[in-house]
Amino acid sequence: MRPSSSTHARRNVACATRSASFSAAHWWLLLALAASPLTVFAQPAGAVGDGFAFRRPVVSLTVRGGYDRPFGNGEIFDFARKNLTLSANDFAATGYQIDIGIRISDRTEIMITGGDASRTSGSEFRDFIDNNDQ
Repeated sequence: MRPSSSTHARRNVACATRSASFSAAHWWLLLALAASPLTVFAQPAGAVGDGFAFRRPVVSLTVRGGYDRPFGNGEIFDFARKNLTLSANDFAATGYQIDIGIRISDRTEIMITGGDASRTSGSEFRDFIDNNDQ
């Protein structure tokens, strides 16, 4: 025997209500439960390392990356979009930065930093007229 269409519709509504009730609070609780085993690895206060897991680091390395997209407002951007074959997305770029730090005393570290964020976009002058007036 096949269920009636109204019974089938009630089941769909109940399933939709149950899945929508899984709120952000439930996700935070799930995340906290998943991260709780990490507390086993925490060291007690006063352990060797002065607040570090093993010992105080002598050298540090930091690598960062990102995506830079300017708003493209202003006279320079307007001039470039109006006179050249550029769009707003042509000003976006990926970038990276690397930091290397060397500890020389308890409160002093020498840091060397380098990075780049650049973009090359081919464009042409919109109102270009060549030698043949074309």
